[in-house]
Amino acid sequence: MKQLPKLQLLIMNCLWQADEPIGLFEITEITGLERGEVSVNIRKLRNKNLMRVTSHGKTQRVRNLYEPVISKSEYVELLLL
Repeated sequence: MKQLPKLQLLIMNCLWQADEPIGLFEITEITGLERGEVSVNIRKLRNKNLMRVTSHGKTQRVRNLYEPVISKSEYVELLLL
């Protein structure tokens, strides 16, 4: 596996540090990135099967939450292969 681009790695670090799945708003707040930048890179990370979406909604409005599929140590291990 090749190393992730800077923005994708930044988003993955947010997910790895979170105790539970987090949403787009939290990721933009933590990283300081624009919503569009985060959305594009989330899609790229999902296409690489590095993160997954979990939907959460207690009301009619459903919110997408994101969580990593692999741990940071697994990612580092894949880089070394």
